[in-house]
Amino acid sequence: MRDGPSAETIEDLLRKDSHIESIIYDIEWSNGWRAPEINPSLWNDNKKELLDCFIDYVKSPYITDNFQNHPDRRAWKRDKASDQDFLKYYLRNALRIGRLAQISKNICGLVRAYKGTNPSEFKEVASKAIMIGNISLPDYDAKSTEEKIEYARAMKKEVIKILTFLSGQTREELVLEQPESRYM
Repeated sequence: MRDGPSAETIEDLLRKDSHIESIIYDIEWSNGWRAPEINPSLWNDNKKELLDCFIDYVKSPYITDNFQNHPDRRAWKRDKASDQDFLKYYLRNALRIGRLAQISKNICGLVRAYKGTNPSEFKEVASKAIMIGNISLPDYDAKSTEEKIEYARAMKKEVIKILTFLSGQTREELVLEQPESRYM
């Protein structure tokens, strides 16, 4: 039996919050997409937690809000901090700059720990995602909501390329079509 509310219930609560404008999923990646099988011998230690973090990011929603600035959003999150389930769900938001930065940092860790036969190619595949995650807060905040969604979607595409590369597929097999989005 599950403790706490379901993700659907938390999502319903978020939708009712006056600051939340929409919760958007990439249909292709949130429901039907399955991560490729990754060879664990590519590292000296277990990187499953990092790989699971990437998979969760790809499946995460874009949660848009009406905050005019980051300090107001931070204050709102502080007010919600007592509801750990709510906060945990909200923190999955693919648009959070902290999430983008964490994904970039985790990719850097994978690149450093990589023990495969083609480290320079892996570094090349990973470089764009690392670059995407290194945006400054002022530059990110200056983007419109639509631009932020496209920016986060670009990160998801790069993460999928990394996972696909680590599964042993070639660079030519890494081409992805733009997924449909479901706006709510």
